[in-house]
Amino acid sequence: MISPHPPNWVPAGQWRHAYDGVQLPPLNYATGNIGELPYQTRMLLGLLGKEHDDPPAFPQGVPNMSYIDAPTGYGTTTSRYDYYNQAAFVDSKLGEMMAFLDRKGLADNTLVIFASDHGSELYDHGINNDKHNFLDASWRIPLILRLPHRVPKGETRSFATTLDITATIAAAAGAPIPIGWQGFDLLGPLSQGHDSPRKVGIGTEYRAHAVVTPSW
Repeated sequence: MISPHPPNWVPAGQWRHAYDGVQLPPLNYATGNIGELPYQTRMLLGLLGKEHDDPPAFPQGVPNMSYIDAPTGYGTTTSRYDYYNQAAFVDSKLGEMMAFLDRKGLADNTLVIFASDHGSELYDHGINNDKHNFLDASWRIPLILRLPHRVPKGETRSFATTLDITATIAAAAGAPIPIGWQGFDLLGPLSQGHDSPRKVGIGTEYRAHAVVTPSW
């Protein structure tokens, strides 16, 4: 399935124009950000020796917005508009799946989980459309659950990790969760109006490790 991930090829038709005329959020970038990244992050991102010269997105450390925000359909698959348009396409297809479950009367006994394996900096901090870092845009991803009558509708809880997805699926199926599993069942707490039992998450990139908490 097509997803917001390099190369961000957007299907022809309406999705190439979903964000036409929309001004995207400003970059979270300040001059010198590339050089301030930890050595290992620069190594993983291929930025060693390019701290002040990383074409084509940041020539001489200055954002090249004609590259970063090039209109979709002009031969690029690397602009922010490509990413946003592709995300709009995926959202639409997800809506079609939800409509199918409703139409067939399957929604009430189908656990739907929408998540991602990672996010992307999408040119924030001088980083291209890449995930190899411990910054929020790469770490904090959507985790949306739908199961009518058990998962509260339209409410937000914090917080969980993708480790918890497997345990949640097992719980929804009425299967016991093996002792050795590291994930938590989210369905039980959510159905009772509680938060997730998870308090901390751990991430690893090559030889570096980081801890993430619910606080933004």
